[in-house]
Amino acid sequence: MLRTTLLTLLLTSFFTTSVFSQKILLEDDFNDNRNGWRLQHDSSFFVDIKDGVLHIEKFEKNFISRGCLWYNKIIPGLNTLNNFSITLYAKFLHGDDVADVIDLQWGENQRMADGRVASSLYQLTLMLRSKVKLELFNLKWTYITEEELPSEWMTTFNPRQLNKYELVQKDSILTFRINDQEVLKQLYTPIAGNSIGIQQCLKAAWEIDKIVIRQDIATPKPAPEVVKN
Repeated sequence: MLRTTLLTLLLTSFFTTSVFSQKILLEDDFNDNRNGWRLQHDSSFFVDIKDGVLHIEKFEKNFISRGCLWYNKIIPGLNTLNNFSITLYAKFLHGDDVADVIDLQWGENQRMADGRVASSLYQLTLMLRSKVKLELFNLKWTYITEEELPSEWMTTFNPRQLNKYELVQKDSILTFRINDQEVLKQLYTPIAGNSIGIQQCLKAAWEIDKIVIRQDIATPKPAPEVVKN
């Protein structure tokens, strides 16, 4: 009887244990706009899909034009509370402001009736020649951490070439890599949301050649074969 009970508990544990695999929620090489990216062309900003890239640009320096482009896209099936990853292949074309910067965002991006941002999101700011910084925005900015880019690695990094940028959230640890080189690893608190985006405040132009967004999904382990004695 005891042997039977132990076997039952073992099998129950085996059935209820889950393993995690990744599902691709979005993969886009920007040969067209089949995924419905929001395009924009006005006196301040330019967002377009052409020649296989998503082009993002602000025309004026920040001290001349203080507006920021809060650009986001809802990704069906994404929940940033759970494990996920964002992989970008991107090239920084030019910048003529106080710094060359790429800002990546994830979480929930909303606006109130008066146009103010009412979001709960994380922002990773990559200063292409110095450091990477992590902040939380929830009606106000909260600084979390920053890391200097490795000096020995910087000698081989050219932001004006096509580079791989990878952001991974795994078990409350955020990791950011450039060309598979880890430049930030931080324990933090994930937040719910289904949006990814960028913020463009400084004068610059850059383009995304490809983007892949993945989410971990739980799948049941296969049942073991039961051998009867």
